[in-house]
Amino acid sequence: MTFYSLAHYVPVVAAGVDGVLLFTGMIAYAMRVRWRRAGGAVWIAAFLAMLAQMLYAAYMTCAQYMVWGTSPITKALLAQPLDVHVGETSAVAWIVRLFHLRSGYFVYYVYGRFWFDIVLGIGSAVIFWGILVLLKKYRSRFFDETELQVGLLSAVVVGWPLIVVFVPLVFAMVVLVSLVRMIFFKEKYTTLGWPMLLAAAIALMCAYAYPQLLGHFAFLTV
Repeated sequence: MTFYSLAHYVPVVAAGVDGVLLFTGMIAYAMRVRWRRAGGAVWIAAFLAMLAQMLYAAYMTCAQYMVWGTSPITKALLAQPLDVHVGETSAVAWIVRLFHLRSGYFVYYVYGRFWFDIVLGIGSAVIFWGILVLLKKYRSRFFDETELQVGLLSAVVVGWPLIVVFVPLVFAMVVLVSLVRMIFFKEKYTTLGWPMLLAAAIALMCAYAYPQLLGHFAFLTV
């Protein structure tokens, strides 16, 4: 089995890694009262999710290069500069022109196919985490221990564009979890930990049913 033939399985494996890391975060969060290092474990899971996504993009970039190198037609694209007119509409074209890359078309292609959604997803997750930090500052009753870490992990795992589905699901899960806690446990307030984790899990299940929602895990093209 060749390097690039393995790449056909890498998106599935990468999505599975995200699921495992989210499950790890759930376990750590559930044990937060008895385990002092639960918060650290969730931080690690969040950063591992980011690292895994970037390693995925790097692997797929190398694999795409090898795939195009196997055909005389696509091999020519590896040394093809980016069309100057692309700069009028593309956010990456100025970078390609800045470094005068000979393989500008390939860089543009893999950026759009493998890197853009991951960079956008991680950026969106950091913004979501920042909003939670501000919310905790002014509405601390919505937060328990490790929930800022849980928010970052959940947002990183769902990625882009699935985070657009994730955020409304968080609000829906807050209502649902609040009702459960009020009816069965007579608890008036609900924090955001479980709603965020459940929303991320549901979003991932929706993505497995509709793979196009997992935009940050794209397959190779020949």
